[in-house]
Amino acid sequence: MRKWICAGVLAILAVLAWGCQGVEPEKRAYPLVMAFDWEEGQYRVIYGMANLAVSTGQGKSAQDTSAGGQQTILFEGKNMEEIVALYNETQEYYLDLGHVQAVIFGKNLMASEEEYGKILSYMEDNPVIGDGAAVFASSDPERIMKLNGGKIESLGTYLTGIYENRPGGRSKEMVTLKNMYRSWNEDKKTEKLPDLDVKEDFPKISA
Repeated sequence: MRKWICAGVLAILAVLAWGCQGVEPEKRAYPLVMAFDWEEGQYRVIYGMANLAVSTGQGKSAQDTSAGGQQTILFEGKNMEEIVALYNETQEYYLDLGHVQAVIFGKNLMASEEEYGKILSYMEDNPVIGDGAAVFASSDPERIMKLNGGKIESLGTYLTGIYENRPGGRSKEMVTLKNMYRSWNEDKKTEKLPDLDVKEDFPKISA
């Protein structure tokens, strides 16, 4: 009898879990890279989506259906709650942030200690965003993000690959969200970030 009760409880929990997070994979949008900036009193958040057609081996010519086929989507708002609400009001696919590989912070945002701190807090309080994501700084994040889905199929994978796919331990040079959280929480300092620019339609990383 006890076994049947336990089995019933487990079944109910499984149904509840599915109800909360049971969005089918093909109905999700998967950003692999995100950019944050601050301009004229508003946040600018750009999501760089994965091309699922390529990621799943269907080939470059296959049509991607994630996020309606868009490779980058930009939203502006006074806070992250407003931006998330805008996404939910305008986009068909569920936003799944569990695969973010790289994050780009605009230098305008980083110049404002208050606003930069709010974004870090938002990300740290959102545990689905892995703290192993690589972090970069850029004076023009939008220009960098436009590379996603062009000559570069996945900007997030490209940026992390520069560190992870090189011999000689270069991966140790990569700054992660975990590093950022620790520095900010301990003494409100910011790690020195690799600087991103664009050269000949490819990202250029400077120390």
